[in-house]
Amino acid sequence: MDHKELLLSESAKNQLDMVKEYKLNHDYSGALKIYLSIFTNGFTYAPIAAEISLCYIYLSDFGQAKKWIEKAIDLDDRENYYVTLAIIYEMEYDFENEISILRKVLQENPNNSSALKMVIGLYFPFGDYFDPEFIKQCLLTLINNRVEDIADYTYHLAKIEILLGEYSSAKSLLEEVVIYSSPTLNYPKFELREMLEEINKHL
Repeated sequence: MDHKELLLSESAKNQLDMVKEYKLNHDYSGALKIYLSIFTNGFTYAPIAAEISLCYIYLSDFGQAKKWIEKAIDLDDRENYYVTLAIIYEMEYDFENEISILRKVLQENPNNSSALKMVIGLYFPFGDYFDPEFIKQCLLTLINNRVEDIADYTYHLAKIEILLGEYSSAKSLLEEVVIYSSPTLNYPKFELREMLEEINKHL
């Protein structure tokens, strides 16, 4: 690195320090200008491109956000960049492309919690996109990885087990939910009652 590049590097570092303050103040336009300046001055790094994409997301410019996260992926094929791309597709209501990206991420890393949670978030309003067995495996992975909101995922798994006809398993899972959720249950009582009635019909 020659002297000019060293000065540019120090300048870039100073600019990145300024970005922190912009972001703390939710000034994503200001942060974006700095990131773009750094990138166009020769620091064509994937993390900078990814930050530019995030600024555009906050500014609701999803076309530019997609362009820049794809640029980041071209520079460095990281799975968290693909998750960001999936988020952009969701914000554009392009669920088919979102699901395609999430499947790719989970094929490479079945334990990616962000992708797993997004899949579960999509399944219950848009169940037709997924095989229930696939959702079951996603839920089991989240539960086994001891993520936060384990009671919620256990509750959703009970729903899937009822759908698959695994009523004994569903009953055991609902009993676990009661333990995880005590002293209060955060689930609709009518839904719990319906689930228990369906289970009891088959046991």
